[in-house]
Amino acid sequence: MSVGDARLRISITSEHTRDDLDEAFAILVESALETGVSVTPSVRRKEPASAKEA
Repeated sequence: MSVGDARLRISITSEHTRDDLDEAFAILVESALETGVSVTPSVRRKEPASAKEA
């Protein structure tokens, strides 16, 4: 990787709950915004199709 680049790897398992994933996502977005990392609309939380049908 080039100087100034970074990579974050995240592993999701069947042991993680929806609440776990929601919390992790919120923390990542908040951290990105606080540090000036661009958060585009495509990475903001979207409801899955199954949630819309429920």
